[in-house]
Amino acid sequence: MEEPKPAQTSFFLWMNENRDRFYQPGMTQADVAKAAGEEWRRMSSSEKAKWGEKSVEDKERYIHEMNEQREQGEKEEGEEEGSKNKVQLNGEKQLLLDEPMSNQSNSNSQSQQQQRSEHFMSSVFEECDALKQEYDKCFLNFFKTFVTEDDRHERTANPCQQLQNIYHKCLEKNLKTHKPYDIDLDELKKEVAANGGISSTAPDQTSESRFNQLERNLELFQENARHMGVIASDFTSKSQEPLNQKIHTLISGLQVLDQLKSQFTDVRVPIELLDYLDRGQNPQLYTKELLERTRQRNKELNGKTEMYRKFQACLLQELHREMPSDVEEYVRIRKPSGMNGAAAGNAVANSTMAAEETQHAME
Repeated sequence: MEEPKPAQTSFFLWMNENRDRFYQPGMTQADVAKAAGEEWRRMSSSEKAKWGEKSVEDKERYIHEMNEQREQGEKEEGEEEGSKNKVQLNGEKQLLLDEPMSNQSNSNSQSQQQQRSEHFMSSVFEECDALKQEYDKCFLNFFKTFVTEDDRHERTANPCQQLQNIYHKCLEKNLKTHKPYDIDLDELKKEVAANGGISSTAPDQTSESRFNQLERNLELFQENARHMGVIASDFTSKSQEPLNQKIHTLISGLQVLDQLKSQFTDVRVPIELLDYLDRGQNPQLYTKELLERTRQRNKELNGKTEMYRKFQACLLQELHREMPSDVEEYVRIRKPSGMNGAAAGNAVANSTMAAEETQHAME
């Protein structure tokens, strides 16, 4: 169904009506709109009001056509729904006729559905498989019975807690014995306990130790993520438990990193360094280039300082020629107390020698 033509404003109605009057050979649509806009701004309010009334009528036309289109669509949907109901009624009649033959197939489908509902994922260890199935059955019945829309938050006790504890002990025993995927349960517990006991506000922690600690935690997190990727890439039904353990380990690692962030509030990372990392460059390259820029800047400043020193010597020499007594008095005042006139004269002489060396170097 074709959409109704959208309503237009008073300006566009007026411009479309008078477009040919503004068009000249070689003009673009933008030029035509610009010329029309200038004349529209010069138009009186009464003339604009006439086109405003036409715009209101056009808007009413658009609303009316949209309502008609919506009513037509609802009518077509009702007819389609009626045909569907008719087909459904015929299908129900056919089912009533075929009911004696379908009783046997229904019983078979119910038994198959029951078998599918009783299918549980096997445990990572065969010794714990029976315990896992018993716990899964218990929890499934508990979930169906007590966790409903009405009282899902009223009962929190888990009647399967004892079975879960027995299954958990079986898993721990086999993890210590077999160590699948090179997982050492004792080492994992030590890491989690150590990471969970980190104090983020240790006042006597040196700068070097806190950075080393952060580096170790980042390397550990990276290694755990790599192990989880290996498990997920070759996933089987027995990989679920190790994968869950690695996920919990990663979560613990993120919590540790979040605790460490308060130790680095005084660290400021230059924005330029992030640009180097985004380009895949070594961060040490930023340090090298920064030192190179600093050395070049120091060289420029040292050159300016030397030029000002030589300019001072030349200025003192010229002033001493014109007014020697005043220059000697100036040098005496500028120098530390206790300098006599002879020392002031020597200072002027040294300045004169420096100026002569400067002129000789320039020649």
